[in-house]
Amino acid sequence: MLDRFKKTSLAAKGLAPEDSPFPAHPAFTPYLVVYACADGNLTQKRSETLAEGDSLTLPGRINWIRVVGIHDENFVRAVAKRFGLHPLLVEDILDSGRRPVLEDYEELVFLLMRLLDYDGDHRRILAEQVCLVSGQDFVLTFQERETNLWDTVATRLAKGGGKLLRRGQEHLTHALVTAILDDYILTLGRLAEDVEELEQDILAGASGETLLEVYRYKREVLFLHRSLWPLREVLGRFAQDAADGNDPASALLWSDIQQDIYQVLDAVETLRKCFRKWSA
Repeated sequence: MLDRFKKTSLAAKGLAPEDSPFPAHPAFTPYLVVYACADGNLTQKRSETLAEGDSLTLPGRINWIRVVGIHDENFVRAVAKRFGLHPLLVEDILDSGRRPVLEDYEELVFLLMRLLDYDGDHRRILAEQVCLVSGQDFVLTFQERETNLWDTVATRLAKGGGKLLRRGQEHLTHALVTAILDDYILTLGRLAEDVEELEQDILAGASGETLLEVYRYKREVLFLHRSLWPLREVLGRFAQDAADGNDPASALLWSDIQQDIYQVLDAVETLRKCFRKWSA
């Protein structure tokens, strides 16, 4: 199951790159977009190259540097070098088969998560790795695909941004992470609809094909549980650290994120209970 996160193992399994739901080499040139926010105003700049000496941030503003496409290793490393990211952290960004990670360095926070989507036609969960580095007056993000749910956050900024433009880097970090967690609920809801249909088929009389579907859905739910459970640990630990650090505002934001992941895991556990009931 976790092979869908490990693109480097495709060749070993005799699979072509196109068998991966998110190809290792998407058909677009990686680029970055810089959103600079201050006093309710936003400036936006897109670039496909990095010239020596180019500044990626504007002083006195909250800067979101959004790197789109990680299949160009040199481009990713060039951006990371501008922000002084540790080489091991950069390797985590480039390796799209990692488990969720949350690390608190002296001057920045590194968070590695997965975007999840449900392919109803093939009845399987798809995943994309995303990384977020939150530092003083900037948030740096890396994504595999050209479009993802962070487009909605970018649209909010472009249309005025409200609180995001008036508040600091931690609130932007909160918005980006919350967008992922909210999308988990939507993905689970779509999966749950198909599971409910399956339950009706079981009540009507299970056939061999129905039993095969039970196994398939059970596998996907287990996949979700294994994918999301590590988040509970890393986010819980970080929320506690924020509370212990006598920073009420930061503690509140991370506690809110922690409650969101609990809600997601409760939904996954509800689906798991369905399959345990059917197996009884």
